[in-house]
Parts: sequence; structure tokens; C-alpha cells
Amino acid sequence: MKKITLLSAALFLIFSCTDVLDIDPVSLNSGDQFWDEGAVSVEKAMAGVYAQLRKPFADGRWITYGDLASELTVRYNSHSWWTYFPVTEGENGRTYNHERLEWLRDWSDYFKVVSSANILIKHTEEMPLEEFSANADEATDMKNGYLGEAHFIRAFAYFYMVRVWGDLPIYTEGIESSSGLINENGETRNIAQSPETDVLQFIREDLDKAISYLDYNTDNYKAKTIRANKATAYSLKAHVNTWLANRDASDKNALLTEALSCIDAVETNGGYTLVDYDNPDAMKTMFRGRSGEMIFEIYFSADNNESFRCSAGDFGRLTLFPDKTNYTNVFQLYNEERNNLYDPDDKRQAFFRNWGRGKPWSEMNIPGDSPDQWTGTTVSKYEFFVHDDKEDVLVEDAYYVDGSMPVFRLSGLKLLKAEIFAKLDRYSEARSALDESRNRCGIGDFAGSDDELIVEIIRERARELVGEGHSYFDRLRNNYFDGMTSMDEARVAGKGYYWPVAYKLSLTNKALKQQPYWKGKVPEIID
Repeated sequence: MKKITLLSAALFLIFSCTDVLDIDPVSLNSGDQFWDEGAVSVEKAMAGVYAQLRKPFADGRWITYGDLASELTVRYNSHSWWTYFPVTEGENGRTYNHERLEWLRDWSDYFKVVSSANILIKHTEEMPLEEFSANADEATDMKNGYLGEAHFIRAFAYFYMVRVWGDLPIYTEGIESSSGLINENGETRNIAQSPETDVLQFIREDLDKAISYLDYNTDNYKAKTIRANKATAYSLKAHVNTWLANRDASDKNALLTEALSCIDAVETNGGYTLVDYDNPDAMKTMFRGRSGEMIFEIYFSADNNESFRCSAGDFGRLTLFPDKTNYTNVFQLYNEERNNLYDPDDKRQAFFRNWGRGKPWSEMNIPGDSPDQWTGTTVSKYEFFVHDDKEDVLVEDAYYVDGSMPVFRLSGLKLLKAEIFAKLDRYSEARSALDESRNRCGIGDFAGSDDELIVEIIRERARELVGEGHSYFDRLRNNYFDGMTSMDEARVAGKGYYWPVAYKLSLTNKALKQQPYWKGKVPEIID
């Protein structure tokens, strides 16, 4: 994997805000002297924060967290550690693979994002307006823009973590000295986890600040999808509110109604448009980045040394066509042993998944011993990669990812709106939003009952957002675990739907606790 590094050297040039991802990121842990350049320092620091944000997406883990765990998008099989958490099935029952999945249980990279955002917020707030511009209005806009982006990034990092681990430590300080609350490895020190609902409320507060500071940025094509703006913050708040409404029933309707307002703001003012699914080229280029449908994306450029080997996190097994690499056992998506999500007339299946090679699992041995026996299907959304000319074409990790990892798309937000309508018992509006997606893809209106709407919306989001890391979180948000062979009553009751906390984190933070289900099943955190 190419390293995404934070460079300590000072830069000699400063670019406009639109080019922040082209700036070599700098370390934010350089002490107060780093900030002596005023707005130039803030711009460099912002590049560092975005670089930190890219890092935990540069290993394919978002697919493991958000797609593989769902069992809607991958065949569950007994010899696969990737089916969900450190659990495998064997003749003697379940076993727990601690070492192989320790990195997936480690939240350090996300807390490094939080720490960097904390430092940026602190110094930007302290900086006088005249450091940004001699014009007071322009200076205010610039300062507010930086603060808005930093608050959004911190909120996004926390929201990602809260969906994976549930309860989390909350802190608003950075690691500028040895007395910091988090060390250089991203490990928090003696801070107990706050309840999930408190974390979600903290995220909402961050987003309210981001929304107040940011503009929609509709005229800035280069920055619109890869840097936070008001629509980005509204999109995240809609998700956060919908998640919190499931956890806080007393405020459910108010939270959901506010989420609808957030989505309305994005649709009305964001300037986004749906990609034409009758145009294969438009579908294909959507995932190269900066399409009219993208609201926010994690963008990787191999030319800018931001990319990673396709083998990282088994990304290649999920996303590359089998004939591009030397893999012999590719992940199976939507095969005959699972409920097939795609209707034969669905326009997405020809592009979103690849059936071009391989036999059904039931017809072959494991693994296949020749190219025509490679198994399963792959997500063909992410065909964008560049070959490392120093490697042979059949070396399995000889490719670098070169494209966009979608976080929020307009189509996904519209389906979230359908879910919210259904939860508010506004069924006709829920059907209208759901059918907009279904008809766009050529499969017609949903004919099921109102009671079946939520499940169908979850399935439609799985069809639309396959490989984008949402399917399991959609299940979890709705407490919908039906048909999941990896989930039983005891696991749900003990909050085993969240990932356990990495043991190494407890070595520096003695206040950490495991969710009840994982006690005795993973290396113990000593109280």
C-alpha cells in the first residue's frame, strides 16, 4: 500500500481552498510555531486533516464494515473470516480469530482524524480575522469555511465510529504535547466511553456548527464533492438524526422530521442531479469522481501518491474483474444461495456487478484451480485502477486504486428519505420516493404492503449502493437482522452487532469496556 503520510516540512506555496487536496499535507503536531503563517498555516493544516481522513478508507475496511457484514451482499460461508467479526464456524462450534481481525477492531486511524480536527478548530478559532484577509467580510467567510469543514470532518469521523463500535470516548483536544489525551498512535488515555446516544448528540452539535459556517459551494466544481460544504453537512445530519431516532424513541418524530428538512435543503439548494441510468457511460464515469450525483466522496489519486494496492482489505477480491489479477477465489455477490436482489430487468446489474466469469459455488471445489473456475462475482463499480509498471500483470497486488469512494450520493439520500417517510407512517410518500429509484432502474413500482416498505427500502439501498459500505449499517439502523446466519438473539441482546474494541487500546486507556456480548469471546479488557 502506498503510504499516505503527513509531511513535517513547511510548504513554499499556498493554493486556493479548491486545491487543498493537491497540497502536500503537513503535520499538525508541530507546536505553536507552525501556526505563525496565519491563513497559510490553516490551509496546510486542512490538507493534513483531509489526508488523515483518507487513510482509514485506504485499506478496504469500509466494505468489510458496511457490506460484508450485511449478508445481503456476500455469500455467508463457513470457511470465511470476512463474513462478520472475528467469528468462524467449525465442527466444534464458533471460534474467534483475534489476530487476523485486530486491525479491524482498532479505531486509532479515526481518532487521529478527530485529533487533527480538534487542533485545527482550536487554532483557527484563536486566529485574528486579519490573518485571513484585510477585507472583514472576506476574512469572516474564509475563517468560517475552515471551521465548518473541520467540524464536519470531526462529526463524520465520529459517526463512522459510532456505527461500528457504538459507545465511544468523546474528547475535543489534540495531541500537541505529551500530556494530550490521545497519543501519536491514536490511542486514547483513560477516557471512558460515552453512551452511543450522547455521542450522536455530540455529532449533531458539530454539524449544527458546520451548517452555520458553510456555504453550498454550488459554483465550485473542483471542490464540491471532495470538500465539505453545507449540503454535505445536511446530508450527514439527516443520517445522524435517522440513526438517533432509532435509539431515542422519545424524540423519534422530531428527529425524523428534522432529517427530512435536511434532505429537502440538499435537494433544493445543492445543485445535484441523478445520473442517467440509460447511459452506460454516465453510470461508469460516476465512480471516477465529481459526478453531478456525488455529494461527498473520498477521492484517491494514484498520481498524487494517495492510492493503495488493490489487495488491501481484500478490495481487489471484491471489486476487480477476476481476469485482471491472479486471484483464484473471488467474493461471491448475490449468488444462488442468497436471495437475489436484482430483478432481471434491473439496469444496474450489468454494471454494478460482474457475472462474466466463474461457476456457482455449488458446482465447484474450493478454490478453483484454473481461470475458468474462478468463483463468484465482483462489484464492477470500482474498475478504476492503474497498473504498477514495476510489477508483472498477474501479481495480485500490482494495481493501485485510482478513483472515488462514494460517501453520500443523491440517490442514496432519496432512499433514506423513503425510509423516513415510512417511519413517520407517510406511506404514500415513502412509496413515491422508493418507486422513483425502482423506476429509474427499470423494475417498476413496489407492489408489497405498507408493512413491507422498510425491508424493501433496505434491499433497494443494497442494490443501489452495493460496495459503497451502507448495507449492514442500514440493517443495524433498523434493527433488521432477519435471515442473518451470523446474528442470534444472544448476540443482539448483548450488542454484539457492534465490533469489539481492540485489546491494544486498553493498554493505554484503562477505562475502556467491551460490549456485553464480546466479554469472554475476545481478549479481555482488564477493569
